[in-house]
Amino acid sequence: MHQAGSRSRTRPFPAILLGLIGFLLLFGITALWALTTPKYASPDEPAHAIKAAANARGEFRGTPHYTDQVP
Repeated sequence: MHQAGSRSRTRPFPAILLGLIGFLLLFGITALWALTTPKYASPDEPAHAIKAAANARGEFRGTPHYTDQVP
């Protein structure tokens, strides 16, 4: 005979396993994207670099210098 509580104890495991597999898959894709994107290649990365450099000098607003070269 089956016990009523035995079936409910095995159900959370597939849900946890599915969640773990999903997390690892998304983490892997995100990590791969972050590692393969070249420096300053994101669309707004030069703006972030200018803002960070301005903040390091005590300025709250950075002045962008447009060039054809990537720093």
